[in-house]
Amino acid sequence: MILTDAHKQALREMEAQRFNEARAILEPLTEAGGPWIIANDLALCRSMTGDPESGLALLDGVLSREPANGFARVNRFYVAEAAKVRSAPPPDPRSKIRDTLGQGPSRALISVVMPTFNRPDLIKESIASVLAQTMAEWELIVVNDGGGREVEHTMREYLTDPRVRYVYADHGGLSSARNAGMALGKGEYITQLDDDDVFYPDHLATVATAFRGRPEVKVVYTDFYRAIQEKRGDEWVTVKRAVDYSHEFSREIFRYSTIAPVCNLTHHREALETVGFYNEHILRAMDWDYFTRLSRRYDFLHVKKVTGEFREKSDRSQMTRSFAIPRNYYRNLVSFLHGFFPLTGARFADGTSGSGDALQRALEGLMTRGRDDLFMRRLELRKLISEPYYAMFYTLGKRLSEEGLRPEARAAFRAALRLRPYEIKILARWIKP
Repeated sequence: MILTDAHKQALREMEAQRFNEARAILEPLTEAGGPWIIANDLALCRSMTGDPESGLALLDGVLSREPANGFARVNRFYVAEAAKVRSAPPPDPRSKIRDTLGQGPSRALISVVMPTFNRPDLIKESIASVLAQTMAEWELIVVNDGGGREVEHTMREYLTDPRVRYVYADHGGLSSARNAGMALGKGEYITQLDDDDVFYPDHLATVATAFRGRPEVKVVYTDFYRAIQEKRGDEWVTVKRAVDYSHEFSREIFRYSTIAPVCNLTHHREALETVGFYNEHILRAMDWDYFTRLSRRYDFLHVKKVTGEFREKSDRSQMTRSFAIPRNYYRNLVSFLHGFFPLTGARFADGTSGSGDALQRALEGLMTRGRDDLFMRRLELRKLISEPYYAMFYTLGKRLSEEGLRPEARAAFRAALRLRPYEIKILARWIKP
């Protein structure tokens, strides 16, 4: 497919997040009856400029002519999903709070918000890591997200410290619990700590020093270890530690990933006024969405020092993985919400890694199997931005294989082979998924 100079300019405007400008270029091209990819790209621009209904109508027009068009089918699904999230009412964090124990301090420098759900024993180490901080001007708000009341028995031993507060809220998910804690916080700055992660003793002091040294800065993040844990007997044992997140701040990184785990980022309270709370309609990758919104308002300061660790358990039981819908779905949804569209005419541009036509045929081959929505939720579109273009199908095949869906996995590996026919690792997985 040959792209016109005007279309290429529109794609550059989309890349720069100037969707009104891109839309103005594409509208007359669509009226002139150009190829389907122009309507596809215009539909995305209309969605990002507050007109998802007409965007969906454009995609429906493409699909009426080309029912198997993979680009249009994927984009239609996510434009519709993004529209649902954008039209949902904003959160009312205090409305779900039912009981509180402890008053907390009258004022604090940093509020630490700790959501929890039915893990009264596990939370003890996380709370102890806050109590061990070398800096004293903090408050800890533990939010029970509608779980069992056993957490209250665990909490009573800690409520003797006047800086600790316990909140029971209606179940609303991780974002809802975080929002409730942030709404109650009295600190000048706010940070999060999940109930299976820990701060090292100097974490809050390091963050406070960074803010004092740069008063114009509103967001600070440090480095954390990612600690891999395995169950041995009745205990979780750390078998490996690595610093997987130590990126210098760049808005570009939010195209395909988050800059840090949630526990090592602290922001000024004013951010709640400027960017709002966590989106309670995103059940995974909600930190990516929140951090992306923060990054569009503030520069982040990176303190290159390891000040804690976040845990990943071998049974994947940590808080951010306890939902049935695949994480890929939410990653893709966040991408669409923030205008990071991988399925545009840019895939057909000169010099693009891989062929747009081949990618489209690989998508169409997979979409003949099963329902669209289930397929879309598993497909990891961000692979098209951050990794070689065939990796999307290869990763999908591995996920399907893990789920025991061997015929579907073989179809995904076959799609990867269409794009990378001589890759031995793909061929091996296709033969025996």
